[in-house]
Amino acid sequence: MTIASNPFAEEIASPLEADFLELNSEQRKVVVHDRGPLLVIAGPGSGKTQCLTLRAMNLLLLGKTAPSQLVLCTYTEKAAYEMQDRVSEIAKKVGYKEDISQIRIGTIHGICSRIITENLHRIPNSDQQRPFIGNNYEILSQLPQALFIFEHLDKICETGIAFFTNLWGTKWSVVKQLQIYFDKITEELINIEELRSQRDAFLSRLANAYRIYRSLLVHYNRVDFAHLEKIVYGLLKGMSIKIQIISRSRSFSCFPQKRIISVWSATKINPFTDFEVQRFRIFVDFLQFPMPIKMM
Repeated sequence: MTIASNPFAEEIASPLEADFLELNSEQRKVVVHDRGPLLVIAGPGSGKTQCLTLRAMNLLLLGKTAPSQLVLCTYTEKAAYEMQDRVSEIAKKVGYKEDISQIRIGTIHGICSRIITENLHRIPNSDQQRPFIGNNYEILSQLPQALFIFEHLDKICETGIAFFTNLWGTKWSVVKQLQIYFDKITEELINIEELRSQRDAFLSRLANAYRIYRSLLVHYNRVDFAHLEKIVYGLLKGMSIKIQIISRSRSFSCFPQKRIISVWSATKINPFTDFEVQRFRIFVDFLQFPMPIKMM
């Protein structure tokens, strides 16, 4: 395990000293880091969860954040439950008395959904940059999103269905391609009117299809993963919410805020696909990472 990062003073809460001494030098630097974003590259079994849970508890014990201001983000529900158990175990061990149930622990989309639910009244009824959603909205994961597009394909493509089938083949192939493009348009915050104004026939038809797709989401009170992130992005951008973020994920996952503490740890050494990087790019663009810590 090697490290190349900006120097910072080590500060550990006294109740965690015994656990802290069991860590190696690079893991300790992860636990005590509290000055801006931190990028951690780590392989399997390198102690990611242990470091992140100790780091979260250290921030709480030192009074640098409150449970309601802390987010622990991971990639899978299973890992989220594990992290939740670890935090509870450490809190009980050190006698931490505050309500740790206020900590947001979950996947990126689970956390986004919770933030939306808590702030649903702040989402405007009409906004071209993010669709309106009401109570009891349904989240479309990848497969339900594809089926939704397929169900409404004729309406989404209007008279241009032949254009897309000539380009991509079968209707299901059209669905899969449109799904990719729709997600990219949403995640990249592309102005749909500017896209529609392009002289390129493909871009113009794609923009129109996206406009109809988005209106259908609003009509049926549904939101796909990309719009889920975009709505939260809009909420956080326009609100003075202080949230500390600690992320254990193989994809980027961070919220733009006044003060952010973020750890990104990779469970695989293999390069990410464009799709995986794009999925969380909205959040990462607001951060400038120093040189990464490497836990191998």
